[in-house]
Amino acid sequence: MVQFIDLMRGRGFRVEPICRVLRDYGIQIAARTYRAFKARPPSNRTLEDARILAAMVHARSDLDAHGRKPRERFYGRRKMTALLRRQGFAVSEGTVGRLMRLAHMKGLRRGRVPVTTRPAGRPRAEDLLGRDFKACAPNRRWVTDMTYVKTAAGWVYTAFITDLFAEKIVGWHVADNMTEQMVSDALVIALWGREQEGRPVVGGQLVHHSDHGSVYTSLAYGEQLANAGITPSFGSVGDAPVNATAESVNALYKAECVGPDGPFPGLQAVRVATAGWVSWYNTARLHSSLGYVPPNEVEAAYYDQAEPPQT
Repeated sequence: MVQFIDLMRGRGFRVEPICRVLRDYGIQIAARTYRAFKARPPSNRTLEDARILAAMVHARSDLDAHGRKPRERFYGRRKMTALLRRQGFAVSEGTVGRLMRLAHMKGLRRGRVPVTTRPAGRPRAEDLLGRDFKACAPNRRWVTDMTYVKTAAGWVYTAFITDLFAEKIVGWHVADNMTEQMVSDALVIALWGREQEGRPVVGGQLVHHSDHGSVYTSLAYGEQLANAGITPSFGSVGDAPVNATAESVNALYKAECVGPDGPFPGLQAVRVATAGWVSWYNTARLHSSLGYVPPNEVEAAYYDQAEPPQT
């Protein structure tokens, strides 16, 4: 009603006649009530809502140093609540949901990811995970899978290797052919990255799980795993729950990187976008399965607890 009276005042009408007409239509509001409302300072709730809403807009819309929109714009109510709490806001999911609806903010909904597995007829190792996608420590269980990306120059393929302990992407590679070399390069990058972090893979401790597509069951890839002391494990062809975490990474990649950043002109553009997304995924993305904490923080907390301080 206050907004309506303001609108009518802007058209040249006075407050008293406006209120009199409203009363004739059964809407009881006095001129003094209107003026008291206009003189009243905003409530504490209104001010706090404004602060929270401003923080959400900042998280979802401010461009980074490269002029790109932040990937936090994909967050729904739960992740946005966790992000705000990490920034010091004492907010509930109900408040965040109410303000997101008010501002017409929506979280990202993921679609299904097509299967890219090409089954191989050669013998394979058994399933050592049994759909148990948990790990007691880093470098104990890795899962891997690949997906495809359409570009103006044709299809390219991306392979990811994920550590199940903190769901961290430890290796990835993009190529224009779905070959054994592609997944081999992803494994080399994963092993090298762990060495650079000072957490190299220990022979005999790590299980490497994949579907039994031909690129993963090849003799060359098997030898590469054996030389690194890694035990292979295989799930079923096209059975997403058998490799659920790897399938989830593919789905997030399509929803949070390929869709928003594309279309891509070619291979190099996909590599650049993937590198940025993986960095954000490991260092900043809030994962609900980890208690809304990024993978790198989960691993850091594990090592801080496992290793006593130097004396």
